[in-house]
Amino acid sequence: MTQVGGDGWVRFIAHMRITGAIVAQRMRLSKEEVCNLWEIIPPRADFVGVPFVTRLTSTMVDRHIMRLPKSLSESCGIKPDEEGSAGIRLTVKGSVATCAYGVDTDGCTYFNSVGWKSSLVGKNLHVGQAILCTIRNTHRPGLRMMVVIDII
Repeated sequence: MTQVGGDGWVRFIAHMRITGAIVAQRMRLSKEEVCNLWEIIPPRADFVGVPFVTRLTSTMVDRHIMRLPKSLSESCGIKPDEEGSAGIRLTVKGSVATCAYGVDTDGCTYFNSVGWKSSLVGKNLHVGQAILCTIRNTHRPGLRMMVVIDII
């Protein structure tokens, strides 16, 4: 969110009722994407940690490898060497795909490629598309967290 600064950033935080930041991986959003982000980011009480904005890469879409940055993992309370199962869904109301995950030595959380691939099936996601990932608590048996992906 490097293009949002100063008063714009203050208004953004006030509008979204969040405190903290949004994790982004060396990227810029278009004006349209920034407007879309304002509309889709959930209220602070709906997620844990910090929201994560990225663009889908060929690694994520074609090679089926998805990782969450260390800062996001830490903000969500994911411990080093932790392993478990997460639910992944496109939008809050989308169907849930279960995916195993683990924390690697670099501190990033990696999703199992089979589970990640199954969560992508039929979603029409493509390389270069900007997405917002939020981590939410879940009461579903066997799942440690719910990862909600919104297209920006």
